Amino acid sequence: KKLFLDNPDGKISPKWIREYLGIKKATPIDKIDLISLKRKIENVNQVNSAKAERVYPDQIKICITEKKPIAKVNTSNGVLLMSASGEFFEPICYKVEEIDSLVELTGIKILKQGQRYVAYPMAKTVNELFAETKKMLPAVFNTYQMVDLSDLHSKVSPLLEVYTNEDVKIIFLAGDFNKQLSKLEYVLRYAKDKSVRGSQIDLSLEGRTDMKLRK
Repeated sequence: KKLFLDNPDGKISPKWIREYLGIKKATPIDKIDLISLKRKIENVNQVNSAKAERVYPDQIKICITEKKPIAKVNTSNGVLLMSASGEFFEPICYKVEEIDSLVELTGIKILKQGQRYVAYPMAKTVNELFAETKKMLPAVFNTYQMVDLSDLHSKVSPLLEVYTNEDVKIIFLAGDFNKQLSKLEYVLRYAKDKSVRGSQIDLSLEGRTDMKLRK
């Protein structure tokens, strides 16, 4: 019996699916419960949706779509990836360098209900920051290494603190990232023209931007 996996944009491999499902070769194709098969695949946190169908005479075709990560979270039980909608999942068939390239999120409390992780409610804000930075300042986004979200739930001053691989801390206020990134672009251009380097750039302040110079 042949198992065909249709997963053009995902990471999960045919070998992994075959081993995970554990369908015995001697099982007649008509005896395979496609509903149970679909349910078992969709129990994998990385999978967004799945479809299984028989292709006679001897093939099971499985189509899956996967969640796409925008960031990672390191936990005591290993790394979790987070999608744009805030869904967490354990990485399957990801290369080490692919995980390493993702921005790390800290200041998040990971909760679980049964076998599923509770979606992070502020993921939309994180994704907006990432998307806007990629669009306006792609070279700057490539320096993003870690984002501390400890203060994002504050009702008074919800902040995102970005740490870059150039040892610069950039503080954003949730909302209107376009305006803040325009200020950041100006500050970085000014610093370059004046041949100075900042250790912290605070974009969250009303009417001004503070930059601490590196000693």
